[in-house]
Amino acid sequence: MSEAHFEFEKLLRYANPLGLYAEEFDRCGYALGNTRQALTHLALISGAFFLDHKLDGKDPL
Repeated sequence: MSEAHFEFEKLLRYANPLGLYAEEFDRCGYALGNTRQALTHLALISGAFFLDHKLDGKDPL
C-alpha cells in the first residue's frame, strides 16, 4: 500500500500551478494536449477516495 501512496503523491506533482491536469504528459512530465480535463480530475478524486479508505482499513465500496 505504501507504493500506491507514493505513486499518488507523485501524481500530484504533475498538476500545473493552478492544480489542473492536462490530457497527457510526455516522458519528462511536461503537459501535452488540453488542460482542465474533467475525467482526469474525476479519476484523481476517485483514486484519493479509494486510497484513503484502504489506508484507513475500510472497505471503499
